[in-house]
Amino acid sequence: MKERVLDEVALYLSDSCLHCSRKGIYSGGEFALPPGGWSRLLSIAQVYGWEPIGTEPPEDDGSEPGLWNGDPSDWDGRYWPGYGQEVIAKDALELAAALERAWPDLPEHGVFEKKTSRDRRGLLTIENPKVTLQTTPFELYSGEWREPLDMLVAHVTGFHCPECAEFRIWSYERV
Repeated sequence: MKERVLDEVALYLSDSCLHCSRKGIYSGGEFALPPGGWSRLLSIAQVYGWEPIGTEPPEDDGSEPGLWNGDPSDWDGRYWPGYGQEVIAKDALELAAALERAWPDLPEHGVFEKKTSRDRRGLLTIENPKVTLQTTPFELYSGEWREPLDMLVAHVTGFHCPECAEFRIWSYERV
């Protein structure tokens, strides 16, 4: 098995309830982070006062290779790797509050350039930054790469119902 050196995570944001959907609030979906972005995001949040309370176990039955297949009572509350575990609303809101507190300290000048392009169908592609194990959280989330943190905070805090702030964590490998 290949050893992972950087976390590669996508967050699956909860679909909003009918009440929040009527208000035109984002209705959920995949939220990709750059390689190494999840662990660095969690580090920033902890520096700014977030105290992780642990995740809820994945609902998946573990039948797919590489997924957690333990008994829910054996779940240890981890945030990585992502097996589809759930960050409950209270934890998600506290994480978002810590990221909001961090925002003024994130460098406006970016270490990594954010390169985008569109294919023939008009679909936007964002080239991931070249993150190494030595890349600090404040280097990764600087300049235009601060935007993913702002978008996550906006999603988590933008709902009428706190339960709509929940999200799931999935690790992936690039093919």
